[in-house]
Amino acid sequence: MRSIFGVVLGAFILWLVYIVSPLGALLSLADSVRSREVAAVERRIDMRALRTSLARQVGAAYMRASGAQKDQSTTSQFGAAAAAAIVDPLLAPYLTSDALMQMMSTGRLPGGVVDGGGQARGMVEDLDVSRALTLANARDLFFASEWRGFRTFLIALPMGRPLPERFRLEMQLSGFTWTVTGLELPVAARDRIVQQIIARNS
Repeated sequence: MRSIFGVVLGAFILWLVYIVSPLGALLSLADSVRSREVAAVERRIDMRALRTSLARQVGAAYMRASGAQKDQSTTSQFGAAAAAAIVDPLLAPYLTSDALMQMMSTGRLPGGVVDGGGQARGMVEDLDVSRALTLANARDLFFASEWRGFRTFLIALPMGRPLPERFRLEMQLSGFTWTVTGLELPVAARDRIVQQIIARNS
């Protein structure tokens, strides 16, 4: 009986460690952002996957802004893929280490405030060890996050903003390391980037 209890307890502890591990990785990333440790930040971010994530979002918004996407047909979906390919090289200013750390620390990307409200907040405000250990903040982080399967973790930040104004970070487990593989932009941020791209190419 003791051996069975030990196995169950051990399995529960391993499961608990696994559940909190992406939050631990996020706290570590936030500490690196605050201390401007570029190499540490880059190790936690899959730039290729992040670029693909942003290109899809901005490409679709670019099509809508240019009037090219009027329906959800197969043709328009091919057009969205083409638009993503068009905007991909134009996303370089938003995918530098400095730009990403600026976004995480201040809520801003190159070009100014992205949430449209003039009250931009960075993600790292919610990702502080001293705050994360409080019951209220731990609860808020829990409700701001979700799992997709066993290897994909998402969290919407900063928590002080309404959901439509939050950035949505996607992390995936690669080996024993959680890395950022996607970033869903708030609508205002995405549209602001599209406007900047159009202005630069007009």
